[in-house]
Amino acid sequence: MSSELTAGSPLDTAETSFRLLATGPGALALNCAALAPGRFPRGEVNLLELRMLLAARHVTDEIRDAVWRELVTRSRERKGAWTVAAVGMAMPALRMIAASLTRDLPYGEPTDVDSEILAGYLHALRRMDLDTADVRPRLCQAARYAGERALRHIAAISSHPGSHSLAASPPTVGSGARCPAAGETSSTGRRRRKTSRLRTDGKPAV
Repeated sequence: MSSELTAGSPLDTAETSFRLLATGPGALALNCAALAPGRFPRGEVNLLELRMLLAARHVTDEIRDAVWRELVTRSRERKGAWTVAAVGMAMPALRMIAASLTRDLPYGEPTDVDSEILAGYLHALRRMDLDTADVRPRLCQAARYAGERALRHIAAISSHPGSHSLAASPPTVGSGARCPAAGETSSTGRRRRKTSRLRTDGKPAV
């Protein structure tokens, strides 16, 4: 299997939703001056730019954790758009995890593994302890573990003809988990963009 994410990957859908939220008028931003005084060039930083800034070598782990604690807290309290934001901010790492796990996938579909990676990440986003360090790495580690469980499941059913699809019997930690749509907030949850609705089987939610 190719290491590239396929067109139907829920990770691609989540990235598209994130970019819709992080561009144009009303784009999501964080006041980083309040989170890390004197460490960022200005207060409000667009999330797309912030994602790049956090990858810079001069940014300390303490600053990264401060930003990520705020992202996770907003996701838990406000849900909707901020959950999309928390997923999108980790997308470079999630893509690398997906590529490494599906590069030599002998059976099944990479999108099934991608779905489990996303489900594992969302599960950790809701439940992970924020009092300890390395917030983003721990979120991504949970995503990797979920993807690895999916691979073990694929290997277990690979000897049964017609049962190569993970979706037929998903081992997910977050059954029914999806990344909320770009237009969804706690007050507008009914107005969802169809292209960003996900279930753990990678199919549109209904």
